[in-house]
Amino acid sequence: MRLIGSLNTAEHARRLSDFLLTQGIAGKIEADGEEWVVWIKDEDHVEQAKTALFEFLSDPDHARYLDARGPAETLRKEAQQRVLRSRENLIEVRRKWQRPTTQLSPLVSVVLVACLVVFWGTNFGQKWNSPMGRALLFRAPPKVIVSSPEDMSAWSAIRAGQVWRLFTPALLHGSVSHIVFNLMWWVILGGQVERRQGANGLLMLVLFVAAVSNVAQAVAVGPGFGGLSGVVYGLLGYIWFLQSYRPDFNYAISSQTFVFLIVFLFLGFSGAVENITGTRVANWAHAGGLLAGVAAGSFVSFLPPNYRRSRRA
Repeated sequence: MRLIGSLNTAEHARRLSDFLLTQGIAGKIEADGEEWVVWIKDEDHVEQAKTALFEFLSDPDHARYLDARGPAETLRKEAQQRVLRSRENLIEVRRKWQRPTTQLSPLVSVVLVACLVVFWGTNFGQKWNSPMGRALLFRAPPKVIVSSPEDMSAWSAIRAGQVWRLFTPALLHGSVSHIVFNLMWWVILGGQVERRQGANGLLMLVLFVAAVSNVAQAVAVGPGFGGLSGVVYGLLGYIWFLQSYRPDFNYAISSQTFVFLIVFLFLGFSGAVENITGTRVANWAHAGGLLAGVAAGSFVSFLPPNYRRSRRA
């Protein structure tokens, strides 16, 4: 703020303050002993405000200063209303974040239970070659492929009509730490989407992200993979994008969470995670999921404001 001058009476200070406000000049007038000092907030408005002060001192009773009171009061009320609306939005976001985390939303609960059932059915992730595991892998195992050598490709079962394999590798997990890590973030991020856009909105997002992330991993590395982490990264990208560009959706993710998962992504590509844990990491599923989530968020950002409400299940 810059000090541009002083006035002798409170009434003159009010008149000048009203006039400056109607001219789009934000300022502040304070009592300083027997004088009233004039401060200007924006450096770009200092010279304009000095000129206005000089003209005001030459004729403080001019009609343009007396008539500025009404418009100035209207502008102040509008500013107060904007502040109140911002506070109401902030309170609403806080209220949503303060909901008990133990109260799982329906689709989040269904996927969580499905992952746990599959984990149990594959001997806690140790037997993906079990009947349940074979049914969910991206590529059907050799025992169910009876045709030509071309049918041994990663796409053989999907081309044969088993399209669920585009999505179901997300239900497979290889260890306790793997499934705990993924389900923790699934509950946090998936729950946030379902509370705001309903089960239908979350389901469409999950199917899209799962397909993209699984295909990315299959193309880049091969079909022998599993895990919900591609979906988790898709949710991360989706929430981050809408929080940044469509605040009316009321999404919120902390910078610490975002940085942690992005750093984990880069550590995965560097090989550090695999070296530390001794397990393979579906890095391309993570990257593909993240990009798919951002793309989905970008698409949704062009939809009308009532989309969030209309999609609730």
